[in-house]
Amino acid sequence: MLYSIENNSILQYYHSMETGLCSKRRIMYTNTGMDFILDTHANLQCPFTVNDLRPHDYRNFRGMLRHDFVMLFDYATRFPEFNSFTSHEKNMFYRQIVAVDFILSSAYYTAKLGQAHRQMVLTNGEYLNMDPLPMSGNEIDARRYFDCDEDFSKYRALMPMHIAIWEESIVPFSKLNVTFEEFCLLKALTVWQATYFKLTENGREKCRRQRNIIIGFLSKMCHSPGGGGEHRVGELLMSMNYLRESAQKLTTSYVMLTVFNVLNCDSMLHEMLNFQY
Repeated sequence: MLYSIENNSILQYYHSMETGLCSKRRIMYTNTGMDFILDTHANLQCPFTVNDLRPHDYRNFRGMLRHDFVMLFDYATRFPEFNSFTSHEKNMFYRQIVAVDFILSSAYYTAKLGQAHRQMVLTNGEYLNMDPLPMSGNEIDARRYFDCDEDFSKYRALMPMHIAIWEESIVPFSKLNVTFEEFCLLKALTVWQATYFKLTENGREKCRRQRNIIIGFLSKMCHSPGGGGEHRVGELLMSMNYLRESAQKLTTSYVMLTVFNVLNCDSMLHEMLNFQY
């Protein structure tokens, strides 16, 4: 599809942000050589290959770690007009990005790598087998499958959250068959949409401006030959409803996990979850 230079600029901007994040995750979570990273970083659309994926280990799971926050800090500060936000707005915006990224990136990586094998791919390159669905831990006889109460409690706290994300966001998102370009724009748009009502009126004006730019470009992209037209625009915009809901539920789940000390969380995750909007 052909676009004018003006239209291409917004896509190229978010495309660059996303490929940069993919490169950082590939460096962090795989054994890929730096030569490959340097050669491919500008066009890297997924940080992992199927061979890079590792089974999820709930026993050692600690939620997001310091390096995850570092990677997303760089991603967040590149959003247009971010530096013009108030300090409170920057804090809030960054926290929304953390939740939205986990949901959308997991959904996109799963669609590209794990859907054929019914595996849920997480942002750290781990996967969970989801066919058949794992037990939630709330079954009557679930305790007998675990060696100790600590393992059982942690599993029962984590697995319902993962199953809900799978069923409510990852499965429907995979059916959209989004392109990388659509993913880059949809993820950014979801961040702007999720933060809108948490901003000052001045911040909301910036948010409206950035949302309109992305929606306008998505519409032009979808109305190009083979783009799917209004139906495709509607599909992408409607997907934000369940993606945002999952991001909110994720945050709520993490709050509960830290309150009851289920995870040995990084101190920064505690700080994030204690932030008053």
